[in-house]
Amino acid sequence: MAIFKKEKLEKLQSQNRQEKKHTILIVDDEENNLNVLASVLGMSYNVIRAINGAKALAVINEMPKDQELSMVISDQRMPEMTGVELFEHLSHTMPDTMRIIVTGYTDVKSIIASINQGQIYQFVVKPFERVEFLMIVKQAIKTYELKQERNNMRSQLKNQLSECKQSHVVKDKKLEAAFAVLEASGLQSESQRIQKIQE
Repeated sequence: MAIFKKEKLEKLQSQNRQEKKHTILIVDDEENNLNVLASVLGMSYNVIRAINGAKALAVINEMPKDQELSMVISDQRMPEMTGVELFEHLSHTMPDTMRIIVTGYTDVKSIIASINQGQIYQFVVKPFERVEFLMIVKQAIKTYELKQERNNMRSQLKNQLSECKQSHVVKDKKLEAAFAVLEASGLQSESQRIQKIQE
């Protein structure tokens, strides 16, 4: 006996295919670390990778305009550009994209810098627990979605406000035209009344 009806199973599979996966950029100068992160995240997210901060910026610039980057997970200590420097740049160009630093070094200066300059969501120390790491990523994605909802609501409210203003302008013009007609008809009837008196 089948557990699912064939139609229901096909519908579920179709929904899963159509469901939008979030895109996460992982940045690390060690190939092995990139492979580990990709294997941990690959089942649930679209994963793209870069071997350092400069390459990460190049990857971002080459992304299609309609592709959203939900999160960047970066190592801290890399040649050319540190994770904090990368995130500091992204905080200006992609403020809503979530940022997570993954590092084996726990010096306080790096933590403070990443929070203040890079505006990171989380500082994760290697080696990390897989389940715990996935929970952090999941929560960060939820925060990203809430930011997107907030932005959409703001955009809708702006559009509604603009429509209201345009509607008021149209109504004001109609009222002005109506007053002009009333004024003109009032003046006309007044002049007719004076003419009758004079006759």
